[in-house]
Amino acid sequence: MAPPVDHTRDTDMSEAIEIFRAAEGIPLDEYESMQATYTPEVLAGITKLYDAGVSDGYSSRVLFASSATNGFSLIYAWFKRNFPLTAHLHNADCLYFVLGGELTLGKGVASTVIRAGDGFFVPAEHMYSYTAGPEGVEILEFRRVSQFNIEYKSQSPSAWAQLASIMAANRDQWRVAKPPESRALR
Repeated sequence: MAPPVDHTRDTDMSEAIEIFRAAEGIPLDEYESMQATYTPEVLAGITKLYDAGVSDGYSSRVLFASSATNGFSLIYAWFKRNFPLTAHLHNADCLYFVLGGELTLGKGVASTVIRAGDGFFVPAEHMYSYTAGPEGVEILEFRRVSQFNIEYKSQSPSAWAQLASIMAANRDQWRVAKPPESRALR
């Protein structure tokens, strides 16, 4: 038998529940609660990526950020086909859920393909990277904080050049790409 429902709490529901709308999401690049940490060599590498078209390869926005100091946040991201997400870490745990497409987490023998309906957890301060699959990948990022940082891994100049080359080679296709079909819950 189900426990009785306490209807006395319904009167304050509008004060307790926060509604968000995807169309009102803030672009992640404009989200003031995500702080980036750059060493001079990382900044030089990131600059190369922007010059090569990194911003054409993804779209992301903050769907929800709690007004509480350390409340939840939810980010939607679409990484277009073959987009290589540069190795980085955050100072907060993050739970990822793949809505559509797929990604390859890690590199080489230690890599794992994560498909629509699957997900992964990355603990705070853990360096990771992934590459979007041939259709791209749409993901949701859940964090139990609304303020967090992003810190990129230092890489050799040739590694940054290789990433920039991938971005430049895909830039024109990325500009006209459409998100993969969501098959997450089928």
